[in-house]
Amino acid sequence: MKENSRGEIEALDVRFVTPSQNEKSENFRMKTLTVVSSVVAVAAIGAAVFVIADGGSDFRALAAADELLAAGDARSAAGAYRGLIEKGGDASARARVHLGVALERQGDLDGSIRALREAASFGPGAVKAQAFAYLGYSLYRKGLAEEAVEAYDRAIEEKIDAFPDVHFNRGVALKKLERHADAAAALERYASEAGNGASPAALLELAEAYFNAERYADCRRNLVEYVKSGPDRESEPRVVALRTAFDATVAAAKATRESKP
Repeated sequence: MKENSRGEIEALDVRFVTPSQNEKSENFRMKTLTVVSSVVAVAAIGAAVFVIADGGSDFRALAAADELLAAGDARSAAGAYRGLIEKGGDASARARVHLGVALERQGDLDGSIRALREAASFGPGAVKAQAFAYLGYSLYRKGLAEEAVEAYDRAIEEKIDAFPDVHFNRGVALKKLERHADAAAALERYASEAGNGASPAALLELAEAYFNAERYADCRRNLVEYVKSGPDRESEPRVVALRTAFDATVAAAKATRESKP
C-alpha cells in the first residue's frame, strides 16, 4: 500500500465517477472465448440451410452456422450444428463444441455441459482444448466454480495458448472460490498474454483479487488504472465497494499505528 513521507498509508485519492462520455462503453462481463464470426450475414439463416442442403463442404456449413450464432439466432445455429454432428463429417467434432456454445446462449446450461463434455471426449487436441474452455464457462454459470476451474486447467493442459481469455475466466472462478492469490496469478497471466488486447475489466478483477490477498499496493494501482479507463455504470457498485473497503483498511491501519505507545 502506498506510504507518504512519514511512512503512513495513504487513502485512495481518485474520484470514482463514471465519465458521462463512456455511458455507452462496452458492458464488461465475464469474458468468453470467440469461435464465431464477428460478421453478421443478412441472410445467415438461408445461407446455412442452403449450404447443408446443397451438399457443400462441412466447414462451409459450419461457418454458416457460426454466422447464425453471431447474429443471435442460437436456436437455428444449434439445429445446424446437430445436423453436422449427425452427418459425422470432418467438421462434426468442432460442431459439438459450437453446439455447446449455442445451448449456453439459449440458457440450456445442462445441455451445454453435456455437449461440451462429449466434445472433449471425442475431439482432437485443439478441439478438446476449446471444449474444456467453454465447458468451464458453462459450469461457472451453473454455479459449479470448482468444476469450472478443473475444466479450465484441462484446457490449459491441452495448450490453448492462442486464447488468453481462458486465464481471465479461470481467475474469475478462482475468486469465487476465494482462492485469491491463485486468482491474481491467473489474471496476471491473462494480462501478460493478452497484451494490448487485454480487457480493462481485468484491472478491476485484479484489484479485487489483490485486496483479498492483502496485496494493497497492487490493489490500489489496478483500481486507479481501472477508473482511468472509463468503467461502465454496471461496474460502479463494485468499484465503490472496493474503494470503501480499501479506505476502511487504511483507517484501521492508522488507528492501530496511533494506538501504539
